[in-house]
Amino acid sequence: MKTALTLVAAALAACLLTACQEHPSPYASDLDARLVKEIESPEMAGAVITEHTLYPYHFIADSSALNELGERDMQVLAAHFRGKSGDLNVRRGAASKELYNARIAGVLEQLRRNGVAINRIKIADGLPGGDGMTSERVVKILQLPSLYTSDTSNTTGNSSQTSGSSSNAGMTAN
Repeated sequence: MKTALTLVAAALAACLLTACQEHPSPYASDLDARLVKEIESPEMAGAVITEHTLYPYHFIADSSALNELGERDMQVLAAHFRGKSGDLNVRRGAASKELYNARIAGVLEQLRRNGVAINRIKIADGLPGGDGMTSERVVKILQLPSLYTSDTSNTTGNSSQTSGSSSNAGMTAN
C-alpha cells in the first residue's frame, strides 16, 4: 500500500513539474502533428462514412450547433455525400422534438454549404451502418460458455446440460 501511494505521489509530482516548464517539450509538437494526421487518416474517414451517424455527443450540449468532433465528422460526411446519395443518421437521444428538428436543420444547412445535393440524402434517427454481424453468428456467440465461470450451460435455461467443467477451468474474474 505504501509503495502504491509513493508511486502515485511521484507521478503527480512529475506531472506538476512538467506542467510548470517554460519551454514545452520538442516532442509535444511532433505528437500534436501525429494526432492530427491520425484524425485525418483514411481509416478514420472510412469509419465515419461507414457509421454515417451523428450522435448527441457531436453537438454542443442543449444546442443545435456541432462541436469540434461534430464539425470534423460533418466535413468527412459532406465530402463523401458530394458525389453520392445515401442515408445520414442523426440520433435524437434525449433531445426535445424542437432541439432535434433544429439539429437536423443545422445538419442540412451544413451539407448544403458544403456542396451536397440534400435532396439525395435521407436523414433519420437510425442506427449506425456497417457490415455488422449476422444473426446466426450472434446466436453462436451467445451459446458459448462464459470465460469467467466454469458454467457451460447453454443460454436456453436448460440446466440439465451443465457439465460442471470447462475448457476455461482455472480462469477467474479480476
